[in-house]
Amino acid sequence: MFTVSILFHNLMLFVRESMVVETSTWQRIIIPIDVEKRACVFCGALHSSNKKVISIDTVEDIMEDQNNALSTEVFSTTMRNMCASAVAAFYGDKGEHGSHASRHSNKPIFSSCYCCHHWVERRKNKKDFMFPLQAMRWYVNTLHCDRKKNLDHRVVYRLSRMLQPHAGHGMENYYNMIYSENERDLFRSISKGSVNDVGDLVARFYYQQNGLTMFMASAKIVENIRRIA
Repeated sequence: MFTVSILFHNLMLFVRESMVVETSTWQRIIIPIDVEKRACVFCGALHSSNKKVISIDTVEDIMEDQNNALSTEVFSTTMRNMCASAVAAFYGDKGEHGSHASRHSNKPIFSSCYCCHHWVERRKNKKDFMFPLQAMRWYVNTLHCDRKKNLDHRVVYRLSRMLQPHAGHGMENYYNMIYSENERDLFRSISKGSVNDVGDLVARFYYQQNGLTMFMASAKIVENIRRIA
C-alpha cells in the first residue's frame, strides 16, 4: 500500500507541478485533476471545451453489460485497468488533498469529450454495444459494425484524428497502444485526408489484411472492394 501511495503521489506531481514532460495522455485520463484538464476516457484525446463527467461506476456497469465476447478484447481489458488505476488515484489523492479531489465529485469520475459521451449515452443499452474505439477497430477489420451496418465515416474520421499526437497537445494518445502498426498507419492516413476518403482507405486496408482474397463474406464487402480494385 505504501508503494502504491508513493506511485500516485509522483503521478500527481507529473501533472500538477510539471516535474516532467508528459509523453502520453494516460496520466490525464486517470489522475483526478480539474475536469477541464483531463483527457477523454473513451478516445484518449485532450479537448479544450465541451467536457462531460461520467462516474467510474457507470463505465464499469456498461462493461459488465457488454457481450461476453468482448470481455477479453484489448480495449475492454485496457478500460478495466484504467478504472482500477483511476479509483486508486482518486482515493490516494483524496487522503492527501481531500478538498481538491472532491471539487467535482465525491466519488471517482472520468472526463469525456462531448462526442464520445453522446455516443455512449445513445448506445449503451443496445445488445451489441461497443465503445467508440472498439467499434472503429471492429469496423476496419470486418467492414461492418452494429448488426452488419457500416460505421459512420464521420466517426471514423474524427477518431482517427483524435489518435494523432496533435490531439493530445503533442502527447501520444494512450489508446494507440491497443492498435497494430498497420492499424495506426491506416488511422494516420485517414487523419491526413478528408471524410470522403475513409471508405476507400478502409476497404483497401481490409483487402490487404486478408491477403487480397477472392472470397468475401458478403455482397456488401464485395461492393466495397470493387470500388478500389
